[in-house]
Amino acid sequence: MHGQRKKCARHATAARVFRWSWGSTARRARCLGTSCANSDGMASPSRTELHALVTAATRAPSSHNTQPWLFRFSSDGIELSADRARGLPVNDPLDRELTISCGAALFNLRAAAARANWHVDVALRPEGSDDADVLARVRLGHGTGEAPLAR
Repeated sequence: MHGQRKKCARHATAARVFRWSWGSTARRARCLGTSCANSDGMASPSRTELHALVTAATRAPSSHNTQPWLFRFSSDGIELSADRARGLPVNDPLDRELTISCGAALFNLRAAAARANWHVDVALRPEGSDDADVLARVRLGHGTGEAPLAR
């Protein structure tokens, strides 16, 4: 599913917002090059590695299998946003279960990154985000992963 387009400052091409659901054909963001460096000069995962991490994240359980998450690639990593259109207003009027489902996807992403030995820096409800639905910004770099999560 295609989404909004935003300009990637590093590659000057449009990056897309994608819905990733388990078992679907995954689309890749065009702005990511192989083994590019992020804004801190740290090596970042390749497009294939990011695809594998997001695929693992989408295998998370979700309330009534709604899969209410959107993953957006940026020059610094991956953003996790809540997709309020997939919420269940009758069963979950305050979007509590939707947020918990997104948290499960974030945990799966962290576990997959740790397994691949990527250092993970997670900013919850990141400041400077124009979108209120952005729940987390994940930055990846080489280093020791979170060893307990990798097991």
